[in-house]
Amino acid sequence: MKQGLLIITAILLFPLKISPSLPYQLIIWNVGQGQWVTLRMNSKCLHLDAGGEIFNWMAFAHDCGGKQQQILFTHADWDHISFSRSLQKRFPLLCTWKEFEPREATKKARKVFAKIPPCSGSFPKYLKAFLVEPLFLQGRR
Repeated sequence: MKQGLLIITAILLFPLKISPSLPYQLIIWNVGQGQWVTLRMNSKCLHLDAGGEIFNWMAFAHDCGGKQQQILFTHADWDHISFSRSLQKRFPLLCTWKEFEPREATKKARKVFAKIPPCSGSFPKYLKAFLVEPLFLQGRR
């Protein structure tokens, strides 16, 4: 019993990536109060929000460094956007999909959004059906 509890505790405290060679990996970052979720792909990291109280930039650099950075915001609350400025400073090529930008935003949030350039091309269809439509199109039809 103690050995099983020790193994579970070790897994929770020191999570390992089971297979870093998988083409997609979902990362839920520990940011305290807030939200930051990343879908890591081979050549890019797509972030869903970038806010919170704390953030481990070393872990982020390990998982997303050297990749294209794209971001979507579910809404304009500060605990969902607070790290976007820092993200853009560290990764100047950060871009966002303007068509999914939150409609209702404070002046402060609009300034944050305005500083992030739009991503080129069209949003991937396979991600739109999986990620965007359930989150962003609710109540907009």
